[in-house]
Amino acid sequence: MSVAQSGRRRRWPAPLATGLVALLAAVLLPVHARPASQENSSTSQREAALAGAQEAMNREDYATAAMLLESFLFVYPGHVGALFNLAYCYSLQNRTPEAIDTYRQVLEVDPKMHSARQNLALLLLETDKPAEAVAEFDLLLEAFPNNFHAHLYRGQALETLGYKDKALDDYLRAAELDPEAAEPRRAALPLLIGMKNWSGAETVVQQLLEFSPGDTQLGLTLAELLLNQDKQEDALAAYDRFLASQAASEPPLPSLLGEIHMRAGWLARRLGRSDEALRHFRRARERGGESFTQASLLDEADTLSSLKRWKEAIPLYEEAVKNKTDDAGLRAALGLAYLENHQYEVAAREFLAALRIDPDEVENYNRAASALYLNGALAGAIEILERRATRAEETPGTLYLRAISHDKLNQCSAAINFYERFLSLGPDKKSDQYLQASGRLRALKGGCRERKR
Repeated sequence: MSVAQSGRRRRWPAPLATGLVALLAAVLLPVHARPASQENSSTSQREAALAGAQEAMNREDYATAAMLLESFLFVYPGHVGALFNLAYCYSLQNRTPEAIDTYRQVLEVDPKMHSARQNLALLLLETDKPAEAVAEFDLLLEAFPNNFHAHLYRGQALETLGYKDKALDDYLRAAELDPEAAEPRRAALPLLIGMKNWSGAETVVQQLLEFSPGDTQLGLTLAELLLNQDKQEDALAAYDRFLASQAASEPPLPSLLGEIHMRAGWLARRLGRSDEALRHFRRARERGGESFTQASLLDEADTLSSLKRWKEAIPLYEEAVKNKTDDAGLRAALGLAYLENHQYEVAAREFLAALRIDPDEVENYNRAASALYLNGALAGAIEILERRATRAEETPGTLYLRAISHDKLNQCSAAINFYERFLSLGPDKKSDQYLQASGRLRALKGGCRERKR
């Protein structure tokens, strides 16, 4: 069986695998209020402490900035800007639990500080707390219903929780909010495919290809989606567009090119465009390397055979047999090509080789017997049919071939037996075989010396 006959492997894009969006950073805010015990503190000291923390953050020394902010908050607890930036510094030092706690403190002081809520939700999602993240994104979206990142990452949290329909709604809403963003579309695509929403997935892929026209996986996915909608012509065109685009750019891996050519060949053959199919199978061999040699040889040969171009198919089958001598199906395919090309001796050789590999394939007994008969090896044809009879019931075809072979060998008694058995199965009385069998049976019964003894 060829690769084309065994089916097509489907390849879908992987789910979204991006990191979280960068946390929202804030500049330090001025001190709004001081505890009574600090009323006599110097304004310049406060400003210096804040400025020192800001300078450390500017040079990305978050450990020093955190230490200065902790000291500042010991003196001025509840300062929203300092708390926010301290949480931010914690997060950049991978001190995530402390960052989460500190963002919660910010929101206790100022529930409307939405940048803190967004950062908190992102960190909750990052630490595998999707349900808590969803609760924070919900509050954020109540205040800002058009927040792109809130929809995108709430969708991710909902998908993690198994709410795929709701997650898809969020991804598609994020895509509406930012027509230039690929992330929500890449996140929505596997969900649409999983729901078998082929047209919706096709729309998303077309949009993604506008952003990344050279994306090989998307090109394959588009063709598959078109096939699932029975848009075979469009699918073949998608394969051809992809392959044409590679001519002007750095080509992908040979294995991918080989696979695309093979798929395009299968589809072209299904559409009855045999010349295109042949071209793709040859290109798969040329561009895909050794791993596609055998499959492309077989599919090209099968296509030529379907066109009855036996002389062109035979060399391809022969090469394939050299690569894999122990494949019964392949040996039989070569035998059929020889048989149709009237090369009976070599056809019989291949059918017999196939039977040595797989003696249970009954059809190859029929084929081998036919080739031997046509080559004049009547005794060989009879012997093969006798072997077949031990494995399967006789058919009108096998009985007739046995009868005529015995007849030509002047074995009249055996010929009469098989002619009678053939006629007992009630073949078409207008067929050439029926007329010949009836005539020969009458003649043999009247003059068979073997029976008269």
